[in-house]
This record gives sequence, structure tokens and C-alpha cells, in this order.
Amino acid sequence: MHLLSLKGFAQDDIGPKLPRGKLLIDSSAYRSWQSVSNPIISDNGQYVSYIITNLPVGSWTLVIKSCSGHWENRVLGAKDLIFTNDSRLAIYKMSNDSMFIVELGKSIIARYSSVEFVQVPKKAKHDLIAIFRRNGKSNELILYDCKSRRDDLIPNVSEFILSESGKSLALIQEGKEDSGRTKYLKWIKVEENKIYNIWKGEGFNCMRMDDSGVQLAFMVSDTIENKPNTKCLYYKIGSNSCRLLFDNNSFAGDTIIEINYLTGFNNDGSLLLFNASRKGQPVPDTFRQKVDVKIWSYLDKKLQSLQEKSSVGDFLILYSFDLESQRLNCLSQRGDIFYKQIEHDKGLILHIDPESDMAEQLWNKVAKPRSYLVSAGTGERVPLDNLGSNTGTLSPGEKFVIYTDRKDYFIYDVASGEYRNITKNVKTDWSMYSSGDRDSIPRGVAGWIQNDEAVLIYDRYDIWLLDPKEKKRPINLTDGYGKEQNIVFYIALQKFREAPILKDEKIILNATNLVTKDNGFFFKDLGDDKKPEPLIFGPYVFHLYNNIYANRLGISPIKALNVNKYIVSRMNADESLNFFLTSDFKTFLPLSSIFPEKAYNWYKTELHSWSTDDGRVLQGILYKPENFDSSRKYPLIFNYYEKKTFNLNVCLIPNFSTGTIDIPTYVSNGYLVFTPDFEYEIGDPMKGVYSSVVSAVHYLSHFPYIDISKLGAQGFSMGGVETYYLTANTNIFAAACAASGQSDFISSYGSISKNGYSLQGIYEGGQSRMGGAPWELTEMYIKNSPIFNVDKVTTPLLIMHTTNDEVCPFSQAIEFFTAMRRLRKRVWMLEYTDGYHSVSGRSAKDFTTRMAQFFDHFLKGDPAPEWINRSVSANMQGKND
Repeated sequence: MHLLSLKGFAQDDIGPKLPRGKLLIDSSAYRSWQSVSNPIISDNGQYVSYIITNLPVGSWTLVIKSCSGHWENRVLGAKDLIFTNDSRLAIYKMSNDSMFIVELGKSIIARYSSVEFVQVPKKAKHDLIAIFRRNGKSNELILYDCKSRRDDLIPNVSEFILSESGKSLALIQEGKEDSGRTKYLKWIKVEENKIYNIWKGEGFNCMRMDDSGVQLAFMVSDTIENKPNTKCLYYKIGSNSCRLLFDNNSFAGDTIIEINYLTGFNNDGSLLLFNASRKGQPVPDTFRQKVDVKIWSYLDKKLQSLQEKSSVGDFLILYSFDLESQRLNCLSQRGDIFYKQIEHDKGLILHIDPESDMAEQLWNKVAKPRSYLVSAGTGERVPLDNLGSNTGTLSPGEKFVIYTDRKDYFIYDVASGEYRNITKNVKTDWSMYSSGDRDSIPRGVAGWIQNDEAVLIYDRYDIWLLDPKEKKRPINLTDGYGKEQNIVFYIALQKFREAPILKDEKIILNATNLVTKDNGFFFKDLGDDKKPEPLIFGPYVFHLYNNIYANRLGISPIKALNVNKYIVSRMNADESLNFFLTSDFKTFLPLSSIFPEKAYNWYKTELHSWSTDDGRVLQGILYKPENFDSSRKYPLIFNYYEKKTFNLNVCLIPNFSTGTIDIPTYVSNGYLVFTPDFEYEIGDPMKGVYSSVVSAVHYLSHFPYIDISKLGAQGFSMGGVETYYLTANTNIFAAACAASGQSDFISSYGSISKNGYSLQGIYEGGQSRMGGAPWELTEMYIKNSPIFNVDKVTTPLLIMHTTNDEVCPFSQAIEFFTAMRRLRKRVWMLEYTDGYHSVSGRSAKDFTTRMAQFFDHFLKGDPAPEWINRSVSANMQGKND
């Protein structure tokens, strides 16, 4: 059997002739499909780089070009490109570890072999390239001066750190002495070419330099009284020698601590952060089981299946060392999770009892997390009890912690210890536009004004400016324009999402219309009260920021460091994602032009709206082939997963099916595909599925080119659940394929996943949306479980599931299959012993072929393959059938 060489996909059977010169999509297209990725722009905005995958097939090509179009360089197999700070040179590596330096606009000026990695200090006044490479049995460091184009070689270097200013270099050099090989730690003032020998010996294993390039800390392993010891040594520029900061014996009263790893200095260099490991206690022999029994108890903090997988050995603790007071501070304990690395002094911690399962927090008190604010300078740990199970974030200036209870936003004032509800006077919906049917997850914090003066918060559509001290009234920065126009605004540039914003900053907003699915950019001056100004907005995907439904999202605009020039991505349904240059987000200069879809019978998308029986208006995408002929009838396959209409302007990349059908392939080969959105109801989630699909079928039946007698259904994961349900509760499909889904909510609720977790939380507060336990909602669990209507199934069903599925237990597929087999209904199951929730590699190729054969037989009338018409015995499994 050859992949996709199926009669159902033959040109004679797909109706109209193909557009001239066009091909049908098959597996050969998957292997050769070209796309662009990894865009980079030089600091002066005059040069860009990106990668074209599958040019040639099975490899890639690096493109370096001028934005004016006067120069372009293409390099087969090149990677890891870096532009120098002055935007005069580019550096890239090859797969054989050769490294090249190119003068932009001209040609290669230098080449080095056996390169391990390259560093260009981003804050250097003049460009310097540090090249670390192998040389026989040792390594060497080359410092390349971009201005003079000369290099200096330092031999026998095993490790180095170059400061961001390029002025300070610390390195380990290996040499020989009478006692054997020795390591030498040297500090080099690069501009003055002065070398300082600061340490020599054995056992060196880690070093860190501060941001200013004047301090260095490093670890050395040795022994004290025949016991292993790790010590941290310190050097500051201008000192005569290094000094000891601490070692394993510095942790008073705790003899089971070992220094593990230096994290680094904080931003101002006043603190050194490091990890130490606390040694786990061995289980005494008296507590070891003498028989093969596991005792499960209601008193267990978490299930035995998880305890077996939990680490009972060493665990890491974060410490700080105050360089002025010489004080060690313990900052964490077992079960702590830092939201982000400590930058200044404060750190926000989420503590989860390591003996509990956080997934049980809805009902298990010990599983509820707690938040703490810790000071790296003093070690003080302040409980933030008001946060409860809610997570918070620390403001850039570390003056406030902000969190939400999903109804309002609250501030914890670090200085005063006060809590404030800063949105109590704002009447709006803070929830995420995509998750309101399941829970009211907020869209979150958009950013902070400089010096923590104000915080920007997203509501469902718009952006608000709020004073954390509540002295100024709340301001809707987008003036309600988002809600008026059904547009969701996000801050478009990454730098404004990560760094403080000036209070009169002029910012670019990302925008998506929830109804039309148009996407683009708006302009907003934070210093005025005008509505956002549209810059580019239409039937494209530039970037679907924070969208959980679309198959492809695009990229955030990438800004040149020194000028207002940006790389943006853009695609629509019939044009692949490509890169463009813009300075105003109104005019766009193409940087790439890769359009593999132009060679194939591609698809067109149509956004359709219809009403359900209860009056709700829903949306769905109808995919039609490029050679669509309205005079013929087409088989149609429903494909679904929550909300897929955000794919309206997405250019999908054809590929093997890992769990769901590949829409471009099916449409190219004579099918229509319809992807309806679902609206769910907590406690009765399948009601919305049934309502959406049945009403959609009624709506589509009015189109003469759709063969209503040849409808298919296919879904993966949650879509697999829904496929089981639709086949058990309707007879509208001529064939269906359910992949990796649950069929029985009651048995699944009581199951344990392959990785040991209970699935109860998925039903009580997760995607399955039951909102309670089976004994609380017995009738609803039965109503929403396809297994209880399996006797009503009339649709031929193909099931795909992996043996080791970590999300939906394989037993769920067995349960539905054995029930249908018991009832002598037409059912086939593909069990793949590799993969976890989806399939890949050879299994994906096999699934792609068999699913196509299945639908071609039942929806197009093609002859059935042998595996459909006859039983395949166990000893013949995996053979060519």
C-alpha cells in the first residue's frame, strides 16, 4: 500500500479538471513543503535574515538580504545568524560547525572551523566577536575585532564569560605543572589588553559575572577532612586576589546542604543567587515493605500512583548571598515555584505542598497553593494569604503584587502591606474572550507604566489604565472601541509587554475582530483620550496573539533596535505566511515570497453563520477546493475542536495526520470540510455540540452542491469525545472517525492517567466541563457519556487511540469498541503502541492512509481495502494490508 495512492484521490473522481499546472496534495507535498521562519533584523533596520525550510528538500537555506533589495546572500544549511551591533557584519554557523563572517552588502571576510559557539556583546561600543572553538584535544578562544578585522587567539580555554559591554573577559585556561594539569582563572581588561591571574587549581566548575562586568563568582570543589566540599569564591575588578564567600560548611545547623549551582548576580550586583541541594533522607529498612502490597488510604495527601513518581531524594533550594553584609539568606523550600527569576530584591513564590496533587485543589485543602513574597536581601518571607489559590505577578519596580479573583483585580502594596481592590468601581467583563463558556479566566495584565505609576489591564475587549494607589480614576485607554466593534486589543510589541511603558508612549496594538476574524494593527497615543486609530486591518493573520484555537498564529512584530522599522508576518487562507518590512504599519515591503500552495489545487475559505433551535448564532468555516464546481455534489466532512473559525485566514501547512484530518489534503482531493464552532454549557457540554452540528447540517442541506447523504465526522481528543457522542445520538453521518477521546464520562472520571494523575479535575473544573462529580450530577454524566447510547449507533466508526495515551486512557477506546462489537455494529480500531496522545512518524503515515481509505470507501464509494473487509489476525498485524 503506497501512502495516499488511493482511488478516492484519483483526478477522475474529483470532478472538475484541476487548474492548469496544479497538482493534487499528497504525501510528496508534505515532504517538500516550503515555509519561512526565524526572522531577524539588524539594529539599523537595513538588513534582515530568515530561513526557508525544505530549500532544498530535507534541508534549509539561510537568507541574508538588504531591505532595499540591492543585495541578497543565500547559504544552504546555515544557522544561528547574528548581526553585529553596528549592522556592518553578520555571523552564521554551518552544520559542520564552520563559522563565517560576512560583510553586509558584500561578501565573506573570515571563516573559522570547529566552532562551538559565538558571542557578540550587545552593549559594546565597538563590535567584538568571541569565538569558542575546538582545536584538537583542547579548545581555544578567538577575539575578533570587527573594526580592525584582526583576531587574537587565546589557547587552551575551557570556559569563558564576556561582559555585555565587551570590556571584561573571564576565562579558564588549562596548563601543566609538576603536580599535573591545572586550571588558571584569568581576568582580562579587553580594551587595555591587561591580564590578571586571579586563581589556579583543580575542581573549577561554574562562574558568573555581574551585568556591569566588575564582579565574578565561581565554584570550586575540594575536600575538607576527606569529605567533599564545594566553595564559592569571589573576585572584584581591582582586587589583588579572590576571596571565599561561603562553602558547604557555611550553612549553620544544616549538614545536609551541598552548593549546587550559581544562578547569577541580581541586576545591581548587590546579591549573588545560587542553588543548593538538600540531601534526601533514605527510607529506613524497618519501613520497607516485606510483601508485594501497596496500601492506599483516604489519608494520603496524594494518590499512591503519584507518590511512586515523586522525587523523594535531593531537592534544590534557592539562596542569596548579600555581598555587603556577607549574609546567607534561604529564599525557598521544597514545593516552591518562583514565577520568574529574581531581578532586584523581591521574588514571588507559589508554594505547593510537595506531598499533594495540585490538580485536586478544588476539593483537597492540602493541594491548595499559597503565595509568598520573599526578599532576596533579607530572606524575609511574607505570606500573601488574600491571594488564596489565585496567582499573582510582581510589578517591575517591585512595589506591588497584582492578582485577580476572576471578578476584580487586587493590589498588595509591598511597602504598607495593604490590599486594595483597584477595579471595584469598574463595570466590565475581565474574562478571556475564548474561555467564558468554561470559566472566567481573565485576559490579565497588559503592562506597567514606568516607576509602577499605573498598571494596564485587559478586559474582554479593551485596555484599562488603573492607579495601584487608587488616587486617580480608572481610564479605558481604548475608549470602549473594542467592545463597540467586537475587537480584542492586545499590546503588539514584545518590549512593552516585558518592560515598563512611558506614560505618554505611542504604542502599536494588535487587534482581532471576533466576528469577521479580521486581524491587524491599531495606533494608540497613551497621552491622549482618542480612540485607537486603525493602521492595517483586514482578512489576514498578522499575529493572533494569545489565541488558543488557531493552528498558526504568526509572530509578534520584531523591531530594529535603533530605528522604527519592523518585521511582521502576514498570511491569509490562500497565501502562505511570509515576512514584510514596515515602518508605519500601513505600507509593507515583501521580504520573502514563498508560496508552495500555488503549485497545488488549494482551498478557499468561507465564513458561515446560522442559528440554532434556541436562537443562538454560531459560525463555521466551509473549505472548498480551488477547482470547486457548484454544479456537482461533494461529500463533506465535519471537523471540530471547540472553536476553529479563527483559522479563517490561516494558511494551513499540509502534513500527515497526527490525530485530526489534514484539511488541505482532503479538500484538494475532492472533499468539502466544515469546521463549526461549539458553545458549551457547564454540566451539559454535549448539548452545545449536538445543537451546533445538527443545526449546521440543516443549514448546509440548503446548498445543492453538498451531498447530505455523504457526511463524515472526525475529531481528535475533545473532538474524539464529541465524535463518539454524535455517532451515538444522531444518524446523520455516513462515516465517522474518533481519535484519542473518552467515551464514558463516569469510568473516565474514576480513571488514572498513564502518568499517575486522577482525571477527576478534568470533569469538575477542566475541559470536559461537567462542573461536579458523578454522584452530584448522575443524570448529566449519563446523558453526556456516549457509551450509554452505543446501541443507537448506525454510523460506521473508525477509532484511533494510542496504547500509552497520557490524557485519555486507552480503556476508553476499548470500552466503546467492545460495546459496538458486542452489538455487531461496524467498527474498526487502530491501536498504535507508540505515541502518547497523538501519533507521529510511521504511525502518523499509517493513520493518514487508513483514515483516507475509510472515508473514501464510505463517502465516495471506493472499494474497501482488505483491512476493512476482513479480520486481521494477531500474527498478521503490521503486515502490508
